[in-house]
Amino acid sequence: MALDQYSLCPCGNGKKIKFCKCHEHYSEIEKLDRMIQGEQYVAALDHVNQLLKTLASEPWLLAMKCEVLLKLNEIEHLEEASAKFIRLQPDNPLAKMYRSLVAVVRGNAEEGCSLLLQGLAATNGPLHPFFFTAMVNLIELLINSRRFLTAMMHAEILMSISEGFDQAEQMATEMFSTLSTDDRVSILQREVPPSPPEADDQPYAERYREALALLAKTHITQCKTKLDGVVREFGPQAPLLIARLHCQLMVADTDGAAETCLRLAKTESLSAAQQVYFQALAFELAPKKTGVAVDMDLAVYELSDESDIENKLVSSSRLVPVKSEMMRDMFKAITSEEVPPKATYVLAIPVLGEEFTDCKPKASGQWIALMGKQTDKPARLFALEPKIGYQADWFKQLNQELGLASAPREVRTTLPSSVLAFFDATVQVDKRPEANHHASFSKAIRELDRQNFLNFPVPILNGGTPKGVANQPQYRTELLALLLLWQASGKSKLEATDFAALHQELGLEPPKVDPEDDTFDLVGGASYFWTELTKIDEKGLLQLAQSALTRGVHSVMSGLADRIEEVKWPDELYVSADYTKLSMRARVERDLEKAEKILLQLVEKGRVLKFTIGNAVLERCRILHSLNRETEATEYLIKMFTECPDDPAIQQYANMISMREAEARRGRGGSDIDDALLGRGASGKAPTPASSSSKLWTPDQGGEENAGQASSGGSESGLWIPGQ
Repeated sequence: MALDQYSLCPCGNGKKIKFCKCHEHYSEIEKLDRMIQGEQYVAALDHVNQLLKTLASEPWLLAMKCEVLLKLNEIEHLEEASAKFIRLQPDNPLAKMYRSLVAVVRGNAEEGCSLLLQGLAATNGPLHPFFFTAMVNLIELLINSRRFLTAMMHAEILMSISEGFDQAEQMATEMFSTLSTDDRVSILQREVPPSPPEADDQPYAERYREALALLAKTHITQCKTKLDGVVREFGPQAPLLIARLHCQLMVADTDGAAETCLRLAKTESLSAAQQVYFQALAFELAPKKTGVAVDMDLAVYELSDESDIENKLVSSSRLVPVKSEMMRDMFKAITSEEVPPKATYVLAIPVLGEEFTDCKPKASGQWIALMGKQTDKPARLFALEPKIGYQADWFKQLNQELGLASAPREVRTTLPSSVLAFFDATVQVDKRPEANHHASFSKAIRELDRQNFLNFPVPILNGGTPKGVANQPQYRTELLALLLLWQASGKSKLEATDFAALHQELGLEPPKVDPEDDTFDLVGGASYFWTELTKIDEKGLLQLAQSALTRGVHSVMSGLADRIEEVKWPDELYVSADYTKLSMRARVERDLEKAEKILLQLVEKGRVLKFTIGNAVLERCRILHSLNRETEATEYLIKMFTECPDDPAIQQYANMISMREAEARRGRGGSDIDDALLGRGASGKAPTPASSSSKLWTPDQGGEENAGQASSGGSESGLWIPGQ
């Protein structure tokens, strides 16, 4: 966009050039802008450095130098330039934004959040476009560092202020959507925490309102300082703590937020349901700090006889081999070893008794890796060993089997792991159970997980097990919070009825919230599990069901579908309710014969309503394959390709098949539709947030695809730099 005197001044003060004191340098500003627009970055940098010899403290020049260095990906020099910029212009919002981006590149989420919010608060006029670059990259860092709740809150800010900046608005919306619907992120971090409540009848009300006004304007530091002063004077009142929780989350102070949640869990003025919610949120935010993490030793055994251990590893019935290349990156990250392991295994113990002997189900635990002898190092065995629980017992038995008792042992480091990983068994089978045994197999695994939970020693329970402390009232809140944490995790295979049975077995009454209240603003994502469905009206029930379906809250879907069936729906809601019910049934039905019939109904109703039905089509085909009805699956798939070619999921699948066929013609792979369907699946899930690497990432590489990368991490992350 061509620069003129009515453009925003590059100095970042929010004024137009004509009305800014930088106007006296307009000709130089215009000249540099032409260089930048023409991508003459090196020439622009040379000219900037020449001008700085005589104009060393001009904010427009410092800002334009930062812009050029960012375009050149000169992060080290950008750090120096932005430091000088903010030193000479400490209140300049653009200077704060550049320092925020440098903090993001360095992986410092707390500093990045604080500086960016300060820059936003200091902006008096229109936002500088660079703000959106800094914010998008900050949100990506928050996701990659698993601060999902903070990422959601920043995505909400970005959505609210990005009107007119189409790319930023689109990316903010897609980031928020991905975060709020990815069922691998806990539901407790996919719903924003309760809003600070009113406190008009309290003696601190006036100062509290002043703090909330600061919070609304993103003056987070000043707001928290004021709240801390009021807390010291009046004590830890619930409204003050909830407002402070928002401040701490906004600046990614996760440990501080967890401490505040723990205080809220002990605040008697809150309802029992709210206390349990805040206790569970504390567990979610800081598992190790709050006592719901288990320490694991990364142990290294020095081996005197490599071949003997290698033979024992191969022959052990307690181990399942894993391809070393699958664990290479993880192994290197944890051990700092440059050489990949010679062989890797996961610990696996037979489970489920005699009923499924043919499948040979085994619950897999942590891993071990054999490192062969190197020039300067002996052969070694690496093992990630839990210190407590059933997996710790498994390792002791394995160590005896391998004869490691006399081997020199060194603990490289200690790594925490959430107790949830020990509740949910990962079961491997030599062959899949017959289709008519799927439901019973699933039930057996759920029972295994129930027993894992009941009998696992949890640190927050002073090393006791949930079953062992069930009759001790002092652990009631913690036990209820543990169950909420597990159910909200999105990882549990248990259904709502299973969790109800666990509550009953432990002598606990699950919290209930009245649907007439604004439940999500009282207990956040716990509303999905605690809302009394018998009291909710038709419209509210349908909204809750559709939200649970969108969010992927699997454990409540059966109960919601049952309740929808019981209601006599008015004509204007019947079609939507019926389709929602079928969608939930299809998501949770474990009997493949029944699931296939439900999906067929869902597709037919969806076509009548002109909904997208591609995922249901592909899932039905996958199930037909599992039921050994391959011909029917292929014919049905071809029929749907012909009749619904514009459906996005079908279109995407058709493109994938075309690519596979092209590879087959080049001799690089198969093209069989059945094989593609079974290998790919039909879930279409977003990638898991994972990466923390950094490279430049520009919006003109694509809209939706790159927004997904920003919100999910993928295999790489990067800086979002517009116009490059």
